[in-house]
Amino acid sequence: MKRICAAVSTVVLASALASVAVAETQWGSFDASRINYPTGTLTGSAHSVLRSIIEANDGVVAAPTPTLTDQYLSGVDVFYTSLLSTNTGTLSDPEKQALRTWIIGGGTLIVTGDIFPLGAYESFTAPYGVTNWRALTNVGVGSPVAQHPITENVNGYGFNTESTYTYGNDAKLLGDNGRGDDFMIVMEPATGFTLGGRILVFGDHNMFTNGMINGNDNSTLAGNMAVWAGQGPVCEQIKKLKVKCKPNLKLIGKVRSSLSEGSTLKLTRDGGDERVVVLNKRGKGKATWKRSAPGEHEVCIVGCPEFCCKAVCNP
Repeated sequence: MKRICAAVSTVVLASALASVAVAETQWGSFDASRINYPTGTLTGSAHSVLRSIIEANDGVVAAPTPTLTDQYLSGVDVFYTSLLSTNTGTLSDPEKQALRTWIIGGGTLIVTGDIFPLGAYESFTAPYGVTNWRALTNVGVGSPVAQHPITENVNGYGFNTESTYTYGNDAKLLGDNGRGDDFMIVMEPATGFTLGGRILVFGDHNMFTNGMINGNDNSTLAGNMAVWAGQGPVCEQIKKLKVKCKPNLKLIGKVRSSLSEGSTLKLTRDGGDERVVVLNKRGKGKATWKRSAPGEHEVCIVGCPEFCCKAVCNP
């Protein structure tokens, strides 16, 4: 028995994908009252090259805000921290709640840390399991350690005094500081982060400022980041899930999407027995469970509850 999943119709998804392809991604950020130096805001002179890269990839840098509120966040798709103020960078409890609500709704948070103020960065990330920020203060070149659209064509990225941190099983390590310390992680449905949105964390903010962005592969990394941020949640890029069971009790789940080659998705059988699917250059991939028990089975894409399909295995 074979069933094509379209609980959220493919017509609706196609429309959503079309809007993702042409819509401009709104980038939010703090104003100078929450950033450690006046030119260090995303709208400031220190980030003019980064802004050009964002704009070249269908992004728009929105007016900054002094406070995270539901109203402000509802108007942006991405929030970028930069170097938070040592005096005012820490989020208040109402700001943490507004940020959480926004992430649940599909927002993308990009945290660019530094050796200070560690408590301020922790206030952004601790609710999502990224904790124990620790200053390392090295100057050097980091390296990707995993294949991902963000690290594509990136061999090394320069940084100037960095931090590291700990994180949970729902994050994927993308890069280190060249000395074995964790530097760059991503949290998204494909990594097991199921809250709704996505989080990207770097151990340094200087790497994307004008003084460093044109060195090493920093500009390539920034471009990849801008493209990734503009793609929207992973689930919006999944077009179809097919599930079938062959007479030999082999259960197969096939995914078709517009995701980049090398992207990964996690599929489960009956709520467990997880398989990691690496997508090919056409955005397709499949998971297989051999010798499944006779009867009905449900295959789901982790983090995308609208994509769950059932098939019956008959011996």
